[in-house]
Amino acid sequence: MKKLLAAVYSALFSSGVTRAFFEAFFHLMGRRGEMDLCRARRILVVRLDEIGDVALTVPFLRRLRSQCADARITLVVNSKTRNLVENCPYVDGVLAFDPPQTGGLFKARRLGRAIGFASLKLWRLNCDAAFVPRRGTDVYYGAKCLAFLSGARHRLALRWDCLKAGEELDAEGGSWMTQMFEAPIECHEAEAPMALFAPWTKDGKCPEAEGLELWPSPDDDRTVRSLLSSGGFSPEKGWIALGVGAARAFRRWPEENFIEIARFLTSERHGVVVVGGPMESALGDRLVREVGKGALNAAGRTTLSQLAALMCHCRLYAGNDSGPMHIAAAMGIPVVEISSHARSANPFHACSPSRFGPWRTPHRALRPDGLLPPCRNACAEGEPHCIRQIGLAEVRTAIAELTGERV
Repeated sequence: MKKLLAAVYSALFSSGVTRAFFEAFFHLMGRRGEMDLCRARRILVVRLDEIGDVALTVPFLRRLRSQCADARITLVVNSKTRNLVENCPYVDGVLAFDPPQTGGLFKARRLGRAIGFASLKLWRLNCDAAFVPRRGTDVYYGAKCLAFLSGARHRLALRWDCLKAGEELDAEGGSWMTQMFEAPIECHEAEAPMALFAPWTKDGKCPEAEGLELWPSPDDDRTVRSLLSSGGFSPEKGWIALGVGAARAFRRWPEENFIEIARFLTSERHGVVVVGGPMESALGDRLVREVGKGALNAAGRTTLSQLAALMCHCRLYAGNDSGPMHIAAAMGIPVVEISSHARSANPFHACSPSRFGPWRTPHRALRPDGLLPPCRNACAEGEPHCIRQIGLAEVRTAIAELTGERV
């Protein structure tokens, strides 16, 4: 009986049935029909990704505001990243939506939650257009679906251009959209959303993606100043942020290496501040214990906006490919990226610095020369693996080059 009920429930909430039902519903509500996209005055942007992805969307948001100066723009992100964009001057409102990611009847629950969110939060916006500026598989479960359920007449998204058209509709949710656009496969993820401005361009050229920015408040800065002074010391050469965490284990440089780099930096009269989320707090505590004076743990002790303010007090970020790395780049400080993605690996992979490296800030991307067995297309082990090939001397040299100091 449970299996039968599950089958019925899944069928009722399948994407095809939902599309057909709501397409008819929106027609009855007058939310379909012809309209010039260039006249859109109520715009939705859906970006349910992680910290770095949201930070890399800022050039798109800035351009969208410039292109549609009189429009009301609403941004939907997940609750973890909302604090990062609450002060964004290019949008008029920020909403948080957290789709379920695992568990029984996952697709049906995801769709049900999206319908509930749309009916409570999005329908009142009467959106003319909805944009999904993510390129690649929708691993965040439902951005295009949410754009469809908003009732927007125009729904624009990016197609991952290494897929065939038929596969794209099934794998990427393209059937929820009215228009799909291709960005050059080799372009950076900060540049890719610029392809969505094709309807506004006469020559077919995408506008250039400018630099990143974030908007910490004066209160954020006061909190950070208090945190930095809590250690009771002022480093002679300034602070260096160490990004010790990452979403996946294979993207994390070994803990012992970060401790050794911290010892070296503090011996050179730098201060080191460990940055990251609650998951990195224990490692930060360990580093402070072993390094001693000159080391401070801020991991798990700041909001994202406060972390942006913290980066303003740092000379440089050195660490893993992670959200804090992109926050550092957004605040304009140099970045030493310690990447797990080998130079011989797929350049279009999601871990590739070519796609997701620091944007428009001085940086060095340190990468293994080759993949270690059994890795083939990219590193995918459940522990630090290929990234172990990057040595302490390489990181010290990169830090010295970007700070203008001798090793």
